[in-house]
Amino acid sequence: MAIQTPVELGVMDDTLGTSTHNFTVPAGGVPLGALLLVRGFTLSNFAPFTSVTDTQSNSYSIDLTTAISSPSRSVNIASCVVAHALTSSDTITIHNSGTFACSASFAYVTADSGWRATPLDKTAGSTNTTSPYSSSSTSTTSQTQEFLAGLVEVAGGSISITPDSPWVSEQNTFVQFGGDTLCTTYQIVSATGAYANTGTETGTAWASLIATYESVYTPPVLLGQPDGRRSTFGPF
Repeated sequence: MAIQTPVELGVMDDTLGTSTHNFTVPAGGVPLGALLLVRGFTLSNFAPFTSVTDTQSNSYSIDLTTAISSPSRSVNIASCVVAHALTSSDTITIHNSGTFACSASFAYVTADSGWRATPLDKTAGSTNTTSPYSSSSTSTTSQTQEFLAGLVEVAGGSISITPDSPWVSEQNTFVQFGGDTLCTTYQIVSATGAYANTGTETGTAWASLIATYESVYTPPVLLGQPDGRRSTFGPF
């Protein structure tokens, strides 16, 4: 029932001031049943992601939005459990309110046992202007087996972002149009807890977000005697 390492699909850096931003799915596509993650920002704190769609009519949710007031940014995490597989002929579209440039990272994650129909569990997000960064902690996660998706967006030109262990950096991309850096991170956990997306950065204003997702998981059951005492003889 393991959760697998995420597969990076790529980054979209749309410098055009429009309300829709298209990403073409690369070769290999996105398989049926995968958790598809869209993490990115728009160049205005008044223009969050309003929806995400694709050419196979999968259903996406906007899981978390956090705004930076100066410089103006809207930072977002969206997701879907893929009901219709995507191929290289498909497109994923981010919709935002207003006409602002947008940058986003795309990845998918599979779980051996699949994902819950509504896999989002906990979220947290925070902003500040000094290092280190932290999303603040989520409330305690609901089950032991979860995928933690992190996003850090930092303004300030040429920037270094270093996630704290055990966070793993997926994509650390300098975004030319805004002079920002977008860094996606993840953890795969096997214990409940209150988790935060943390690390250090060398920029100015930042936003740090975390969203946790539940795979289908059934806790193991110890075999024992009818009165609840564990058997002292086999076989088991």
